Amino acid sequence: MKTFVPELSIEEAPTVEIKSGKDYKLIKTRFGQLASVRAPRLTERLVHQMVSDDVECVALNSLFQEGAIAFDLLSKIPKLKHLRVSTGFKQNWQHLLLLSRLNSLRIDTQGKSPESLDFRRFKELQLCEMTWHREWTSILEHENLCHLNIHQRQGKADLDLSKLINLREIFLTQCVGLKRVLLPVGSKVVSMQIAGCYSFNLVSPHAAFKNLKYFRIFGKSRLNYSEIAELVELRRFWLESVGRIESLHFVKPCRNLVFLDFGGNTIVRDGDLGFLKELPLLKTIQFNRAIKHYSITAT
Repeated sequence: MKTFVPELSIEEAPTVEIKSGKDYKLIKTRFGQLASVRAPRLTERLVHQMVSDDVECVALNSLFQEGAIAFDLLSKIPKLKHLRVSTGFKQNWQHLLLLSRLNSLRIDTQGKSPESLDFRRFKELQLCEMTWHREWTSILEHENLCHLNIHQRQGKADLDLSKLINLREIFLTQCVGLKRVLLPVGSKVVSMQIAGCYSFNLVSPHAAFKNLKYFRIFGKSRLNYSEIAELVELRRFWLESVGRIESLHFVKPCRNLVFLDFGGNTIVRDGDLGFLKELPLLKTIQFNRAIKHYSITAT
């Protein structure tokens, strides 16, 4: 699942493996040296080696078995700007504030409820990916945030992003009850992805989405597809595995569209693809070739 604004993402950046040791794998990325930790816990020796390797990014993945993560040791890595943590153990997340100069932070709590954390104290934070918890709603008040990725948000309440005035990219995954996303006036959002958000519908004022250029929908939702016609700046559009839809004619006003994907189990009932020739910039169309009733000559 690709990121649409790759300069904001660690894992989607071009990478080259530099070395592979028993403690961590060192990878060169456009953000600097990434240490993907294999050791079961952090130690002074391990951190010292990271410093020697000019590490700027650390990933504590599913192999990492330490209970309470020694965030104080990570604070000794002077160039550390990017951190990814996946842990099922209870943590003192307040200690994470020792890394207040992080540019990006990705946290998978594996379903464990955390204590509250004031994300506004990460003054330089631009990217945040998290398993959603109501104890962490302060992330919705971080004015410098550019990229927000939320997983497994429960409940039907609107997701109010109106204070995120610099937000450019939104990923929402398995936010089952979510219906609306509220954006700030003069929103800068250019990229949005929803996956497994079955109640979602695009009912915020269309003006809030006027700059949207990349829009990916994976799985069924309650979206009224006719509203896509309002997104005239749209350039890349995915309708993946959304089931049956009547027609694609709603993209006719999207004259800036260069890429269209309606693959997976998506089926366009009327089969008419001929009108797509009228979109002047459209270069790539991807769909399920096993579906035989599509026609590029239909009108």
